[in-house]
Amino acid sequence: MYARRTARAVRQTVTNHGWTAAVGIAGDRLRQKLRQPRAGDNITWLSTAEHEFDRKYSVDTSGLVWGDELKTGSPSDAWNTAYYVIPPSVFHHVVAQLPASLLTDATFIDLGCGKGRALLLASEYPFREVVGVEIAPQLHKVAVENVQRYAAARH
Repeated sequence: MYARRTARAVRQTVTNHGWTAAVGIAGDRLRQKLRQPRAGDNITWLSTAEHEFDRKYSVDTSGLVWGDELKTGSPSDAWNTAYYVIPPSVFHHVVAQLPASLLTDATFIDLGCGKGRALLLASEYPFREVVGVEIAPQLHKVAVENVQRYAAARH
């Protein structure tokens, strides 16, 4: 029943407003449903379970932050869509597909590194260098703290 009603609403929205508007409306509705503020935070975080990786290394890389919560007033704010972390299993699977020569001869660069989980995971591989770039100051601050905690936990 619910699926049929939703399908009808989507068809009507597409017919009346077009695909672009329908996708925008769906995104807005989804964003509204997912927002759940954390006490004491000026950022709206999606409440997600803390990943075992975070517990093991005493870091904070889990969660979802929408781009509109990362505004700084900079023109680069338009590029901040959202932060959501890569699962370690997916990261390791992707890196396993790389030629061995890339692991030792290349620099790992994460554009939009967020809280830095991919950087932490990449540091476990023999990359020549691991570099993270993040335009959101809030996420950059968390990433720097995570790198320090991770380094302490690994040694």
